[in-house]
Order: sequence, then structure tokens, then C-alpha cells
Amino acid sequence: MRSWAGDGLGFDPYVSSRRVCCQLTGLRRADLVSITFAHVGEFAVSKTALKKSRGKRRKITIPMTPMLDAFLTEMRQRPRADGVDTILVNSFGKPWSGDGYAGSFNRIRDAANIVHVDDENTERRKHLHDVRGRFCTMLRSECELTDEQAATIMGVVEGASCRNSAGMC
Repeated sequence: MRSWAGDGLGFDPYVSSRRVCCQLTGLRRADLVSITFAHVGEFAVSKTALKKSRGKRRKITIPMTPMLDAFLTEMRQRPRADGVDTILVNSFGKPWSGDGYAGSFNRIRDAANIVHVDDENTERRKHLHDVRGRFCTMLRSECELTDEQAATIMGVVEGASCRNSAGMC
């Protein structure tokens, strides 16, 4: 059994970069594959979420941390097809589709045996959404934000819990 921490999914740099991007931004899959360098500012990464919550698309503003800045610098060096500005690209330099992203991610997860073991010793496969929860945990513990503040950053509907929306922190 392995966890999301460290380079547990590091045997494919394109998959590993997606896991790191999710862990550093807390974005949902659709937003991960569509975020571009145009969304990156000096102090934050800002994007309108593609998912509608209670009929509205929420603004996501992810603070620029040193780790996120270093990650974005590394991603700028990846080879890209002409006209591609998405942060995450596949090995052909093209943007990922949501299904392609999740499918390859899940294959690596299964090969690495990334699972959650509950109190009754029952295993369940981890999901990409669980990595989103790591971002929530980081906001709450390292940045000392409240659940509501973390939820606002992550574009979670007002009044909802970051922990519930991110797959438990």
C-alpha cells in the first residue's frame, strides 16, 4: 500500500505532474485539464470553475506558494504543440482530455496500489478527488485557514464544508 505523499506516482512524469498540480491547487479534474498560463498571476492562480454550484460558477483563487511557483516554472519548460497554453500537457504536448487524464491516472494508481484502509481494514481505491482533499488539508493546517476560508479558495459553494466537498481532509 502506498500513499499520495512524495513521488509515489512518479514513474510517469506526465501523470506525476498532474497529481502534483491537483495537490498544489485543489482543482477539480475539468479545471485541471483546462487551466492555462493566462490564469497565472503574480500572487495567485485565478479561474472561474467549470462546475456550476447552485446555478453559479464560482471564482477559484489559489494563493501562489513557493511550491506552486516552482511547479509552474517547471511546467513552462515542457514541450508543447503550437498554440497550446494549458499548464498540463500529455507526452505529445497536447492538452489532456478529462477522460484521458483520469484513465491514465487510475492506471498508475492501480499499479502503485494506492488505497485507503478504513477502521475495519477494508481497502478502497483512492481517487483523484482524494488528492484535492490534500490541498484542503494544507490550507487548513499549514496556512491556518478555517474550513470556510479554505472552501472559498477552492470554489466550494458558500456554506459548504471544504472537507466534505474535497473528499475529506
